[in-house]
Amino acid sequence: MNKSIEKKLLHFFTGGDIREDFAAERKKKTAKLRRLIRACFYVHLAAAVICIALAAVLKAGTAGIVAVSLCEVVLLGLAFLAVGDMTLIKTLLCCGDTAFAAAMFVTGALISEGDKTPFFAIGAVMIIVTLCAFGAHYAAMCREFLDNFSPLAIKNEHYTLLPQLVEEYNKRVKAEKSEEEADEAFYDEFSEDSSSDTPEDYKIPEEKTAPPAPSKTEIQILADRLREILCAPKNNDTVEDAMPKPQTEIAPVIPENPETEVR
Repeated sequence: MNKSIEKKLLHFFTGGDIREDFAAERKKKTAKLRRLIRACFYVHLAAAVICIALAAVLKAGTAGIVAVSLCEVVLLGLAFLAVGDMTLIKTLLCCGDTAFAAAMFVTGALISEGDKTPFFAIGAVMIIVTLCAFGAHYAAMCREFLDNFSPLAIKNEHYTLLPQLVEEYNKRVKAEKSEEEADEAFYDEFSEDSSSDTPEDYKIPEEKTAPPAPSKTEIQILADRLREILCAPKNNDTVEDAMPKPQTEIAPVIPENPETEVR
């Protein structure tokens, strides 16, 4: 790319904030280049309609109308794909437009019988379309150059300082500094307050003990003793004593000599 064109693409006006101003200007320029590339598709769409209409109105013949229609449909598809960031498709579109324009002029020159006007008219339209395709291709190259250019590589020759922008930039910087100083003062005050607090200041409150029960009167003491005497279980009355005792059976006496009988 030419150096003069590169300087024109990179040049921008700033008030002191170089990187932000460059980013904003680059965004505007890339948007314009993108619109130019998109306009190339609309030019191809209009050219396709015009070429097919010229072939039909000027009576280029059935074969001529079919050939023109097929070529224009193919070129229109390439133009639609060229709207994206594919450099190869843009190159193919330029080659296709050039080849189709040349084919129309050659066809018109070689026809001995019939009208040559429709082919020359279509060729003239395609020359304009070809120039638009090359322009869109160059715009895509410029946009790619701007997108890949690093803000760190900006030099003094790439920008121009404007006095009114410098004043606005200084006011904005002063406002930002005042806000930062206010934030730092608030932070320092907060840190001082927090540093004065020691772990002793954060004691867990002791649990409150229940108040002592009120003392009982003599009548209440006598009533409690009487209740203990009446409700106390007897020592002799146990569960084992209450259970019925099993009766003991006397085992029969077996004599040692079973042959002898007691008479």
